[in-house]
Amino acid sequence: MMMIMAQESPQNAVQTKPKKVGNDCLLCGREFYPSKCNKHRLFHGHKSENKADYAVVLEEFVGKLQDTTLAVCGTCRTLLLRYDRVSKDAERIKRLIKDTWRKMREKRCAESTPSLEVKKRRREVMDTAANDEDKNTSSSSLQFTDSAAAKEKLKTALKPLQVKLRIFQEFQKTSLQSGEHIKFQAQYTEGRIKEEFVKLRRSLCNEEAARKKALREEEEQKSQILRRKIEKMSTEMSSLSATVAAVEEEMKAEDAFFLQNYDAILKRVSQCKAPDPEDISGVLINVPKHLSNLKFTVLQKMLKTVDYSE
Repeated sequence: MMMIMAQESPQNAVQTKPKKVGNDCLLCGREFYPSKCNKHRLFHGHKSENKADYAVVLEEFVGKLQDTTLAVCGTCRTLLLRYDRVSKDAERIKRLIKDTWRKMREKRCAESTPSLEVKKRRREVMDTAANDEDKNTSSSSLQFTDSAAAKEKLKTALKPLQVKLRIFQEFQKTSLQSGEHIKFQAQYTEGRIKEEFVKLRRSLCNEEAARKKALREEEEQKSQILRRKIEKMSTEMSSLSATVAAVEEEMKAEDAFFLQNYDAILKRVSQCKAPDPEDISGVLINVPKHLSNLKFTVLQKMLKTVDYSE
């Protein structure tokens, strides 16, 4: 409907125009006949909480109004109502109205020669748009400059923190490496301790075996000596026992026979001289030899086989 109304020719407008006097639209400049619905009530038929905002938008668009009567044609009124439904952003509605109005005016200029009043309003609109664009450009440039300066200042302030962060990162890396090295040192040291004690145990076991062997050899030697002495003593004891038994048997014989053999029996008794048993104290194991200062002796022998190292 908007495009159809925008494309109407001036001849048709003249044919349908009533005889009563009309008004010019403040937005498009077209002549229209005011009615109660579009005079003094811009947003008639549409409830909006932002009427004041749109009134400001309209004032910025057409310039400061000397009259509070906002007279717009039906096409512009429909356009305002449609943008009011689409978006509640005043700035966005302002841009949409400007763009739509500019397109409609350009199309109308191609169809007919605009009046001086329309040209004047077009120049005002274009100047207003140019000023807004310059303001936006200046604001963007200033904002960009302020942003760049702020970023540079922030970079300068951030450098000490970055250096400190790198120091912490290096410290963390060194700490983790130290933790791994501590584990390696513990495993290596534990292995070396185990090896050294294995050597010590081996030396102690060898010393223990040597001392046990010496004890067994002494035991065997003393046992053989004792057995030989016992055998010798048993032989002498048997001879002595036989002589004693024979003499006692002769003494039991009759007196005549005893007296007859008395000299022979006395000679036999006098010839039987059995030696006293040998002392066996020297046959016993020399216990102090094996136990006296055992720890010190073993330690002295181990010191001869151990090298001092740091």
